[in-house]
Amino acid sequence: MIGVAAPCDLSFQPDACEQNAYYNAWLAGTFCSSVLVFGPDGRILWVYGNNPGNCHDSTIAEPLYCLLMETCDSDDGPFRIAADSAFKNSGDLTKYIFKPLKSDALARMANDADVSVEELARRITQHRSCVSVRQAAEWGMGSLQKDFRILRGPLPVDAAERRQILDAVVLLHNFRCVVARCPKNYRRALGRTS
Repeated sequence: MIGVAAPCDLSFQPDACEQNAYYNAWLAGTFCSSVLVFGPDGRILWVYGNNPGNCHDSTIAEPLYCLLMETCDSDDGPFRIAADSAFKNSGDLTKYIFKPLKSDALARMANDADVSVEELARRITQHRSCVSVRQAAEWGMGSLQKDFRILRGPLPVDAAERRQILDAVVLLHNFRCVVARCPKNYRRALGRTS
């Protein structure tokens, strides 16, 4: 496992020209969307941020998919990214993206006569492992919003200013992870105690 991907939506008040591009109907507000990949030590390894809020997380993560397929050789080891169900993992991406199954998929597998008990048990174990590892990303996102109060309120309208704020938050977060080592909640999520 090389990281855990997490989407992030940050609110801001766009001008009238940008209103439609940044409006997210699911969240009922205007947001800039980002995708972050957290490493096992809590650092942010990759970020693609400041995207229009109406873009789906899977679309925003397209550069991540390309990077994974170009640089990770999954045959050499289990180098994958854990992600939530919004991310793609079909076709070539199944080697790189590890995500929990949706609850209806587990129910269908349990009722499918063609699925062996061993396969069902393996998939349930894999599902639970992914949910557990994904918790580190949720804690990471919570940590960012808790530690950097600027992310809780509306961000500036100017895209360059938003980019500077997001870059500074990522750098400060990573600095803290390196200096203070891995925060306890990451160690706990990854099953490490020291």
